[in-house]
Amino acid sequence: MTKKELALNFLNKLGVDAFVFFDEPSIFYFTGLKISDNACVITENGIFLTADMRYFEAAERLNGVAVLKNTEGVFKSLEEIFSAEGIRACAVNEGKITLKEHGKLSSLVSVKNGEAEINALRAFKDESDLNSIKKAQKITDAAFSHILSYLKEGVSELDIVSELEYFMKKNQAETAFNTIVLFGSKTSIPHGEPSNNKLKANMPVLFDFGAKINGLCSDMSRSFFFGEKAPEIYKDAHETVLKAQNAALSSIKAGLTGKECDSFAREIINSGDFENLFTHSLGHGVGYEIHEWPNFAPRADCPIPANAVLSVEPGIYLKGRFGVRIEDIVFTTQNEAVNLTRSPKFLNFYQ
Repeated sequence: MTKKELALNFLNKLGVDAFVFFDEPSIFYFTGLKISDNACVITENGIFLTADMRYFEAAERLNGVAVLKNTEGVFKSLEEIFSAEGIRACAVNEGKITLKEHGKLSSLVSVKNGEAEINALRAFKDESDLNSIKKAQKITDAAFSHILSYLKEGVSELDIVSELEYFMKKNQAETAFNTIVLFGSKTSIPHGEPSNNKLKANMPVLFDFGAKINGLCSDMSRSFFFGEKAPEIYKDAHETVLKAQNAALSSIKAGLTGKECDSFAREIINSGDFENLFTHSLGHGVGYEIHEWPNFAPRADCPIPANAVLSVEPGIYLKGRFGVRIEDIVFTTQNEAVNLTRSPKFLNFYQ
């Protein structure tokens, strides 16, 4: 099934004539063009895109997209599309539309919230999407291998961030999000900010970073002890997180709810000495945004669809001492979750 076919199925389900998108990731998902301050319309007859002067040339090169030059404002162009297509009712993602956009759109046609359907649509990754994510993850894996030779006493978190991001850009990738590199007790902060904090022997280390290819993201976390021998409590935490991740990776498949998938890892962590120290969800959708629907989370009751990419990232965090998070990304099928990540998950590293 193609993205367009899936969109038409959801249009019929919602009983509307069109989807209308204003957010850049959704427009990019359907057209392949990064464009701001414009709109995309999906109808049974095709994909329509408004484009102002900044995007005329790029938009004209798109295949399978009808482009309306936006010279009098987005809503004037939308009015023309609605009139030509006979659109009386549309669906929008209310989580991605401003109050101003909603008000102006409502003055033209009836507007219905299609957030759930649009989320499900955006979760679908076709072969081209998946290939881009695989390429992005391959560069992420290569960056991790590359950066290990830079891990020496005296290097700062920001030094490592700079080298990681330079490596990804040198390999024709963007960074998928702000790179996280943390040393020592800062690793207990799940999304801590890198600083000039220096690496010393016998410190925990946490990486969380990803590359982006063709607008599609990868995401990976690795944690290890920078020293010849990790303390027992760190070793126990690392082994527990890895055991929890392996349990989830071997059990996740399409059709299970996000809550069920989260429980595969959470039950293992909570059954030992680290109860309630797994302080975030097991994972999130990854695609044209680094955080998308669906989610592996304790309150996620919706079934996970096939052809989605999600992170699997259990963690344990001891406040002021250390944190351990190990994260891979997977592609869901009806039978399994296919792991797209290749980087090793070692306990110790020292040189």
